[in-house]
This record gives sequence, C-alpha cells and structure tokens, in this order.
Amino acid sequence: RLSAGNIQTLVMSIESLGVIFLFTILFGSHISIFFDSIGTYIFSRLPSRRIWISQKIIGLCAISIFYTIVYLALKFSISSRRVTVWQMDRQTLFTLVTLFAMLFPIFAAVCLLANWISIKHGLPIGILGVFVLILALELVAILNFDSPVNMILNPLCFNIDIIRSVKIALAKILSELVYLAILSIGITLYICRTDIF
Repeated sequence: RLSAGNIQTLVMSIESLGVIFLFTILFGSHISIFFDSIGTYIFSRLPSRRIWISQKIIGLCAISIFYTIVYLALKFSISSRRVTVWQMDRQTLFTLVTLFAMLFPIFAAVCLLANWISIKHGLPIGILGVFVLILALELVAILNFDSPVNMILNPLCFNIDIIRSVKIALAKILSELVYLAILSIGITLYICRTDIF
C-alpha cells in the first residue's frame, strides 16, 4: 500500500508532474497565442467568439485524450515487460480506463488554466503560475495522501484506493470533469467579454 512516507509515492508524484509539465509546455499557448499580434485580425472577422473558443477547447481536449492514450500505452508496454506472465483481466482494464478518465481532464484543465493566465499576463507567467499551483496541489496530495477528501477533490492525488473502489473512482473522475467544465466556461466567458482591440 502506498502511503505518504513511501519513496514510491514520491517517484510517482515526480513522474506525474513531469508528464503534466510537458503537456503544459507543449500546449500552454494553444489558445493564448491568438491574443498576441494576430488577435485583432482574427477576432474582428469572427462571427462568434463563443464558437471559436468552443472549437479551441474541444481541440485541446482531443489533444489531451490522444496524449493520455499515448502515455498510458507507453506505461502499459513498460509495465508488461516487467512481468513474466501478464493478462488483460477486468482489474487491469478497469485500472486503465480509470487512469484515462482521471488523466485527460487534468491535462486539459491545466492547459486551459495556463492559457487563461497567459492571455492577460503572457505565456511565461501563465506556465509559471500553473507550475506553482501544480506543485502546491502535489504537496497537499502527498501530505494528505490517505484522506478521502484529498483523494476525491485533489486532481493530483493518485492513491491506490481510487482504483480499488468504483465509488471513489467515479467521484474522482466526476470532480475532475467538473474542474474542466468550470475552467472551460470561465475561459469562454472571459474571452467573450475581453476587449481585444
């Protein structure tokens, strides 16, 4: 069982941070780049900013889904090489589906937040702000590793009990989808109300 004092917890935390940071660096300007020099040109010709931002958010979620699939496929292939005899049973499939449903909203939400901050303050501040937030959430996740509230509400808490319990897994996935929805609505409203000119 993983606990806050286990070195494996620290290794898993650092690895998950690296994967999130890489995705944020790659796609942290997916939306905000349009607000630099070409924003006036683009937004003066759009019939609706809401449709434009919705397409960008859906595109970012699609990229996040693809990134998650590639990441889990890589982790699964590495893990299967370490086992002499492996099989795809129900628990393995449930674990992969749960990890997928937990990871893709995290990637998309972190990038949306980085983009949102970057629109107003620039890309370096956006990425730095998100990194600080992620590090704080990871610290809370490690310090309160076995707390049920932390398991469900902290997007960076990856406790083995989440995989063992369908109820906790569903609550965790739902909370992460709510975070993604809140950020999507927030950035949409912000962009629709922002003065581009």
